[in-house]
Amino acid sequence: MRISRPLAINIALGTVVVAALVAGVIVLHPFGTTAAVTDADTVQLTATVQKGVVSSTISAGGSLAPGSEVTSSFAVSGTLTSVAVAVGSTVTAGQNLGTIDATQLQKAQTTAATQLANAKQQVTDARAAATAASKVSTTATTPAADSGSTDGTAPGGAPGGAGNSEQGSSATTPAQAAATKASAVASASSQLSTAQAQVVTAQSAYDSATAALSSATLTAPIAGVVVAVNGSVGSVTQAGSRAEAVTPSGTTSSTTGSQGASTGAAASGFVTIADASTLTMTANIAEANIAKVSVGQDATVHFPALGAETASAKVTSIAPTATTSNSVVTYATTIALTSAPTGLRLGQTAQVSITTQTTKTAALYVPTAAITTADGVSTVTVVGSDGSSTEKTVTTGVAGDVGTVVMTGLRQGEKVVIGSVSASQSSTGSTPGRTRFGSPGGFGGAGGTGGFSGRPPGGTGGFGGAPPGGNN
Repeated sequence: MRISRPLAINIALGTVVVAALVAGVIVLHPFGTTAAVTDADTVQLTATVQKGVVSSTISAGGSLAPGSEVTSSFAVSGTLTSVAVAVGSTVTAGQNLGTIDATQLQKAQTTAATQLANAKQQVTDARAAATAASKVSTTATTPAADSGSTDGTAPGGAPGGAGNSEQGSSATTPAQAAATKASAVASASSQLSTAQAQVVTAQSAYDSATAALSSATLTAPIAGVVVAVNGSVGSVTQAGSRAEAVTPSGTTSSTTGSQGASTGAAASGFVTIADASTLTMTANIAEANIAKVSVGQDATVHFPALGAETASAKVTSIAPTATTSNSVVTYATTIALTSAPTGLRLGQTAQVSITTQTTKTAALYVPTAAITTADGVSTVTVVGSDGSSTEKTVTTGVAGDVGTVVMTGLRQGEKVVIGSVSASQSSTGSTPGRTRFGSPGGFGGAGGTGGFSGRPPGGTGGFGGAPPGGNN
């Protein structure tokens, strides 16, 4: 029977493939031996039980800010005649910040002083009148004798009877004299009260004019660094509260006078001073972590611009309400520095690590991956010096950043299993005694079923594998 050319070619190719497979099996497994899959296909990862302080922290970013800021303004409006500071100036409490034109303020005080002096004089006069009225006699009076009579006749006689009768009509009784005195005293007392009220009004006007005049010179309410100056010589500055404290969160509260005070006055005041004696940062903590944070917790602040420099700090406040940005809910948390390295500047980037749990003293710990917990029981696999593995029950403590505290069940220096990897997952694809190529089921894969040259029954490795105990 004649065989066609294509069929002959296919038969020849098939023969070559079969021959290659047979040769591979003979090379891989001489004398018909097989290699069983052993634990050498798995590599255990171990760690050593260590001792140290274990802490759990939450990290967040922010920027450096002063503990507080105070915005100071003139109590009255006026034209600036001097500006004594500039942004970046360091000032002390009571230092001159600037002045406004005091011409009109001086005139107002002079007028108020004159009015006060007049009012006080009126009180003096009214008091004298009241004293005089109180001294008027209440004794009865009789008509005076006719100064023109020389004959000795008794008053009321015929020669001068008419005249004496007219003079007799001016006589007063005690009751009439008392009534007249009472009326005079009441009138004088009323005038005194009115004069005294005028003094109170004039005194208030004088005090206000004096205060306004003193406000023509503005002084620093606190010591610190000037971070804003609004105004120049010749410009008109508007009246505002004398000093307003601004917290790091931006809210405003007046600390002195209230003329023109408002929530936004801090932004429009004359000079803003930052209290650099205390430094803070505000970090936005995610809602998933905020329950772990509380006021008083220790923290460490790192400043990327200063290299490895850090500062100790404490949590001082947590916003009661959340802020949502891009669907992320956070809570503004203020951290105050308790120490600060030199070279810090306001506004610098800062990274904070808030310690939510700590052992305070050194304790035994292992990587958290080494601990398996089931039904409330935690266990760790310990590797002995001979390579044997023993499962031990442990009692755990703080779960920190470097590992989990183990209070009982382990000794320092013991090795524990933290996981395992398959030998085929090695980056070089090799383990002692074997060399593999590709992944399971691929070219030369271990135990592959769909790849070319998968593991033959009872064999180990695919095409290009090594015989037991050797490297290819």
